[in-house]
Amino acid sequence: MEEWINFNRPEEEVNLLSPLTWAYVGDCVYDLYIRTKLVNQTNLKPHKLHIETIKYVKARSQAKILETIQEQLTEEEKNIVRRGRNAESHHLPKNSNVQEYKYATAFEALIGYLYLTKKSKRLKEILNFVGDNWGRFLIAPFFVCKLALGIFLPLAWGDACNFKGIVILKLRFASS
Repeated sequence: MEEWINFNRPEEEVNLLSPLTWAYVGDCVYDLYIRTKLVNQTNLKPHKLHIETIKYVKARSQAKILETIQEQLTEEEKNIVRRGRNAESHHLPKNSNVQEYKYATAFEALIGYLYLTKKSKRLKEILNFVGDNWGRFLIAPFFVCKLALGIFLPLAWGDACNFKGIVILKLRFASS
């Protein structure tokens, strides 16, 4: 694909940007990668595409990806990840814990940094690794149990709750 989005800042200037700016761009780049991959590999309707995309772009999945690729990163990339993880965001995650959110931000910062510095070969390597290892990073949808009082409780893998005498159990299925 020809380059039609033009970013003209030299690498020295990109290095001076906030890690949250890198993460802001990285979020878009990664999301577009996942959406494109799903459109290429499935015939899902837009709503189902959205539901599938969420599984890959949620903080927990991104944190898991970063954990997996951490050892293959260069020293420069590890520094970018560290800066992204330690950036002050003043935002409380709503669907993950603070640690997962920080690691997801670090992953997005890395993706954004590689994109902005036009290190497309390395960016492609990382994104292709994600695409080639699709199932390893999938996080199942969040299940809840509604109790008689209208209170919702999250269910972790293997958890169960009793609702009006019916036991609801969230099971883990082996991924292929």
